[in-house]
Amino acid sequence: MECWGSKSPEKRVMHGRITMRRQERKAQERFVRLKKISKQRYTNVPKDLLELYENKFGVAEKFKSPAISKSLLESYENKFGVAEKFKSPARLGVADTTIERSRPLIPLTFQKRAEKSINGLKDPTYNYSTPIASPTPSYVSVRSSPTPSYVSTHNYSLSPRLSSASSIEFPKELPPPPQLVKTCIQQSCYTYYNTKTFEQINSLELLDPQIYNKLNSWICNKSIVNVERVVKKSEDNQRVLVPQETLCWSYNNRRTGDQRRSFQRLKKTDEEDEWCYKTTVLQYKENPEVFSIEAESRELQESISKESEQIMEENREYATKEEIQEELRCLETVEEMGVQAAIKHIKEENKNNDNLKAYICRELSLKSPRNESSLYNGNLTNKKRSATRRLRDWIQCDGYPSLTLEQAEKLVVMLNSGDKILVEGDKVSVRGNDLITLKKRGWLNDEVINFYVELILKRAAREPEKYPKIHMFNTFFYPLLEKKGYSGVARITKRAKLDIFSLDMVIVPIHLQIHWALAVINIKERRLEYYDSMSKGCNESVLSLLKHYVEEEYKDKKKAPSYDTSEWKYYRVNNLPQQTNAYDCGVFSMTFAEHISRGASVLFTPPRYMKYFRLKMMWEIIDSELLPVDQQLQPCKVSEPVKNGSITNNYVNYSGQKRTFEDNCILGN
Repeated sequence: MECWGSKSPEKRVMHGRITMRRQERKAQERFVRLKKISKQRYTNVPKDLLELYENKFGVAEKFKSPAISKSLLESYENKFGVAEKFKSPARLGVADTTIERSRPLIPLTFQKRAEKSINGLKDPTYNYSTPIASPTPSYVSVRSSPTPSYVSTHNYSLSPRLSSASSIEFPKELPPPPQLVKTCIQQSCYTYYNTKTFEQINSLELLDPQIYNKLNSWICNKSIVNVERVVKKSEDNQRVLVPQETLCWSYNNRRTGDQRRSFQRLKKTDEEDEWCYKTTVLQYKENPEVFSIEAESRELQESISKESEQIMEENREYATKEEIQEELRCLETVEEMGVQAAIKHIKEENKNNDNLKAYICRELSLKSPRNESSLYNGNLTNKKRSATRRLRDWIQCDGYPSLTLEQAEKLVVMLNSGDKILVEGDKVSVRGNDLITLKKRGWLNDEVINFYVELILKRAAREPEKYPKIHMFNTFFYPLLEKKGYSGVARITKRAKLDIFSLDMVIVPIHLQIHWALAVINIKERRLEYYDSMSKGCNESVLSLLKHYVEEEYKDKKKAPSYDTSEWKYYRVNNLPQQTNAYDCGVFSMTFAEHISRGASVLFTPPRYMKYFRLKMMWEIIDSELLPVDQQLQPCKVSEPVKNGSITNNYVNYSGQKRTFEDNCILGN
């Protein structure tokens, strides 16, 4: 035998070639043995599949090459159990090679194989169920070698039915998720505001400074906000920060303007004003509750479902037939009762909130023959709005404070007070019969309008820095001016010690026989404005009379020979809201006056909200104070004056034609 010493390069190459040839020969013998045994024992292994493996991946690497596609491996595994053939425990002896029927290693059982003819030959003397003692092929023989590369590459795992050998490692179960608790942290918040479009953006990160800068009308403010955070619960983390409401006291020094705040009440000086309010601060909490995302999501979904059902119920347009019948029966039962007795009966005996809403809506409207015939003659209509929707028209309006069911109930009781004085003003008192004019289809009388004028003047005097400087005459001013001229109203401003030329505007209610309108002497802008809910034009006779009043008032109070009003113009507002009936003109006029007195736009949305404005005026009169309305100040869009500085008196309807007698009749309910 030749002894190899230090090998030269030629010898190394020759030795490598011999080794490769030896390995190829062994692989060829192994493949021939595999095909021979597969024909005898695994008759269901197709020959074309073996040839496919030989041609595509080579003899030696066809079962452990990582280049084998996953789909091909899955098809082979589903048919023949590849993973179980290639990943089996350590080699067993010949006596232990009998495979249980429960294991899917051999596709066909021994009994079924005994019935099959192998290559057309069948020896009746041979027991086919006896285990074959021939050498086990490489892809069936079990080894203790590591998992083949193709299994690890494609994340193949062994079947639990394969074996219970200790060499097999099953995937371990994932550890349970950690317990979480909620806490709060402080984080910077950036508020961006566009001074032109009034758009606001809140962000927890800085936005692009090239876009959101002062050149593009954006201003930015940085603040600190409390945001929730989820952390793991551990022994070292037994306390968290949670937001809680607490009282805070503020003290303002009227003389110096200094302010101090404290979470405890301090002793204030004579120069300080004290007030208290609620604020949210972070406080520590021991042993917090475990936060579960699933429970939180489930609770949130339940609350959303309840709110959705409630919203759908509130927004339901029409009532059902049963609800209409129940409502009619209830209203007929309480027809002869007083208001307080009827409300008590519905609350205690009927116990139906929808019937209470329906009763309040009926009492807030003046009865008409049409409604009476349709309500009590037994003709039941299938199209009747639900009581909730009908009441919402009375107590809710977009952009204005909402009223409550209790407030509406209180007003219904006061509407039936008769001649009893409900509220007294400086010069006007309002009785129950006066308040009835604010019901639906009611024409407002002088007492209601004059009392509302006092409320507007009180608000302007109480907050002069917030609202324009105004004065508003009562309903008797214009009739006296029209009848007696300036001499009939000259002493009004003298008694009130009022200089109208130091104000921004003067508001004048205009009563034209059976119609209410509004005029404004805008001293700051040097113009005369006219607001009429039944005309898109301008009443030149009214404005010319007011212009003459301004001239005479200036000469009388300023002791001047004349007053130049050549620069004064007549103006009207474009797209002024118009009424669709013959009884809302007084409500329109007072709503115009309330908006103008605080510098707001008069372009609200009638006539849908006129019920709300009636009930709002009713409550403000009873409460002797106007409701606070946080509405953005917007100037009214006015039209350009026509030639020679005036606008003709063109009373027109919606089609642009002159208003006729039919246009002035009732157009709706």
